[in-house]
Amino acid sequence: MFKRLGAFTGGWKKKAQSPLFAALGLILYAGLAPAAGFDCAKAVTLIEKMICANPELSQLDTDLARYYLIASGELEESKACLKNDQLRWLKSVRNVCNDNACLKTAYVNRLSELDGFQPGASAIRYIELPGAPTLVWIIPPLKGITPSKTSVPLELIGKPGWAEDGSDVYSLKTKSGNTYLLDFPGLRDIKRDRFPELTNERIARHENETPAFMIRGRGELRSHEAYFDPAHCVFFYRMP
Repeated sequence: MFKRLGAFTGGWKKKAQSPLFAALGLILYAGLAPAAGFDCAKAVTLIEKMICANPELSQLDTDLARYYLIASGELEESKACLKNDQLRWLKSVRNVCNDNACLKTAYVNRLSELDGFQPGASAIRYIELPGAPTLVWIIPPLKGITPSKTSVPLELIGKPGWAEDGSDVYSLKTKSGNTYLLDFPGLRDIKRDRFPELTNERIARHENETPAFMIRGRGELRSHEAYFDPAHCVFFYRMP
């Protein structure tokens, strides 16, 4: 039985700024330190002091700055979505840490998430990144659409494929056996090299060798139907 998935209609070294902060070009949530003028000699927050004092964390911060900038360039119209997601990560993941081990885990997981956008020359080789969901693409919000007041955070994980009724509609089959039709704005605009599972008819059949994907955004489940709100960013991840 199909459940429809559609759209709503109605590190741092001393005396050097953080490359990650500079890449964002924003006032950060933690400590409200100026992005373009962070100086380790003036570090105030615990997070700032921990990163400034630890060479490994400094290097990870530098690496993440590079990863973020390259991913942002690849995502084109969706770069604003990535910027907001990076700020979310800073506020709710990295800046809640209280020791170096937590910070390292936060950084390497985020690097793993953005690793799929890195060319060979940019990819990290000195450490093995953990298996984590890897960002494939972000569908930007449609312009002129009012966000739904009933939408909530929505996340689905499953294998992509075609609709089982033979129609030219993509779908996602979850481990529980539910199949959701993927029919919302922007899905067909994903670059073929970023998401071959949705463009290659020979492999997009929910087959065992097809990797699982996660789709994350805001939406609503109702009466066995699922919708992603087109007024919000929709993130696609390849699962490890």
